[in-house]
Amino acid sequence: IYLAGGGGHNHLRYADFLQESVGDAVLERRDFIHYNQRGAPLTSPELSCPGLADFLYGLAAESLPQEEWAARHIEFLLKCRDDLVAAGIDLAQYNSAVNAADADDLRRALGYEQANYYGTSYGTRFGLNLIRDYPDGVRSVILDSVYPPQAGFYTESGANLQNALTYLFAGCRDADGCATRYPDLEATFYETVARLDAEPEWVDSPAGRVLVDGGIFMDAVSFYLYSPSGIPRTPDAIARAAGGDFGPLAGPVAGGITTEDIAWPMWYSMQCREEVPFESLEAAEEVGASLDPGVAAHYVDNFARFHFALCEEWGMDPADPIESRAVSSAVPALVLAGSYDPVTPPVWGESTAAALDNAFYYEFLHVGHGIMRSTDCGLSIGLQFLDDPHSEPDSSCIAEMPPPDFPG
Repeated sequence: IYLAGGGGHNHLRYADFLQESVGDAVLERRDFIHYNQRGAPLTSPELSCPGLADFLYGLAAESLPQEEWAARHIEFLLKCRDDLVAAGIDLAQYNSAVNAADADDLRRALGYEQANYYGTSYGTRFGLNLIRDYPDGVRSVILDSVYPPQAGFYTESGANLQNALTYLFAGCRDADGCATRYPDLEATFYETVARLDAEPEWVDSPAGRVLVDGGIFMDAVSFYLYSPSGIPRTPDAIARAAGGDFGPLAGPVAGGITTEDIAWPMWYSMQCREEVPFESLEAAEEVGASLDPGVAAHYVDNFARFHFALCEEWGMDPADPIESRAVSSAVPALVLAGSYDPVTPPVWGESTAAALDNAFYYEFLHVGHGIMRSTDCGLSIGLQFLDDPHSEPDSSCIAEMPPPDFPG
């Protein structure tokens, strides 16, 4: 049973991709089940905010101070929340603990005594809830690109991106052709962030004209780090943007403003219940003091501050403190992480595996986010684990994986 990432994400829209990359191989030995979490598109009730995408693209086409952008965005979301509550929807029933209960209920409804669960990104969050709360129904769990409850999502987001970028810059320096073609890639990147923060530039994206500042630029670049095919293209995208050519980043720029395939009220209800109450803006600011000023400005002053302000008014009671603690369990677990991952870093996978009694942990040095679905090696290890969750898989293919083929 696949546990989708995103939190309220319309996984079924992309089920064909996952089926081709992972599911077909799984089907040779066992069933492979896709579903959307409660509140996501195609479920009933669906927690949607009609007009949100057009509203946010409209804001992105204006030159607004961050404070005004945040205030208008929060006003829109609170009106959406009020409409959902007025329709009789209890937003407290949309969270990771309930998602885990739903996944267990799905197993029961389909008649399986036990199931193997495979989660990526946010799917690993309630995958951990599953092995904590419903271990008897879980034969094994694959946690791919882990978002664990003990992590500080808002405290650490800026550092996660900066660390992934540092790894990218080192990878380019170690590749002769890349180092020659982009000798000052790190400086070029941060100079571009600073330039765009000082003077945002208009970019024609698939969603229309967008005013791109340093934060939107960083979000767009991080998109490339998710996949093995995107990582080698990142230096060129950075260098071209530094010269004013945002062509390679036009699509990610649009996608970074909003994702229509996510039921955002589900995401905010969850975050305001089980994430924000266990973090603080002060802690985020403390971490931000050690980051590049442009990274800190976006991920602390904008991203974190926005969510803390929204959650003050969202009206969600904090979760039980157990939802902020590392999960301990004896259920066999395979934990996968990618060194280039800009959002769920290897340190989160390591801390997750360390708390589990029967976990195998592997870091892939040349991969980003979603290991099993994006690499043959990750798929091979995952299939071995599914066949025998109690025996260590042959992971020798990891050492044989080549570094990214950066352009020279």
